[in-house]
Amino acid sequence: TYKKMEKKKKNTMTKNLTPLDPEEKDKNIQEYVEEKETLIKKVKEVAELIKRSKRTVVHTGAGISTASNIPSFRGPKGVWTLRDRGITAKEAGVKSVPMTKAKPSKTHQAIKKLMDVNYIHHLVSCNIDGLHLKSGISREKMDELHGNIFVEDCRQCGKEYIREHDVTMTVQNPKDHITGGACECGYPLRDTIIHFDEKLNSRYLERAIKESTKAEVMLVLGTSLKVAPANQLVFMGQAKKKRKSSVSQLATYTTI
Repeated sequence: TYKKMEKKKKNTMTKNLTPLDPEEKDKNIQEYVEEKETLIKKVKEVAELIKRSKRTVVHTGAGISTASNIPSFRGPKGVWTLRDRGITAKEAGVKSVPMTKAKPSKTHQAIKKLMDVNYIHHLVSCNIDGLHLKSGISREKMDELHGNIFVEDCRQCGKEYIREHDVTMTVQNPKDHITGGACECGYPLRDTIIHFDEKLNSRYLERAIKESTKAEVMLVLGTSLKVAPANQLVFMGQAKKKRKSSVSQLATYTTI
């Protein structure tokens, strides 16, 4: 069922659109644009959906942080795309800054503002850059499924510590995640980053599932929905019974 929905989503997203780079042959990383008037019409339509929704959940990916000069992974100039093609970021003209120095983009700020006025009720993100946290969104209002470079926690008592530095820089062994610090309870602190083949933190995953299940509207920003289980959350809950609005399309069409 998911594969059928994924195929339908791809066909819908690229219908009647113009490739941003006509020379790009890989359809999996191609970006598209459309007429300004059409885009404005769709933005207004999405705005109405949000206004009518009693419960809206936002799902974000690396694409919303490119405006903060943090490269994405799968785009035409994404980290993995360039790596596979043997091209350096400098050769591709990609602007980048360390995550510790990056600032929230207008998209991050807009999400925070919509939360403040109760139009967005929860956030689920696969980003580890901490920009949602920097924008002012509380830990209780979001689930960062892949962790946050500014957060370390205690696996014994569950207490979290938010730092101003990248806590992964002091990790000696990525497999044990130990940062070198100690919790108030005496147990070692660990970073919260989820590496490949590691299980997600059940606390955040379970809450993300719960919040997604309650959502009437899902806004999907800056992600191609390639990574499970995050890509399955957007098809859960009340949203699947009503009209879904995937704003990953809008994020692809324009810089928000």
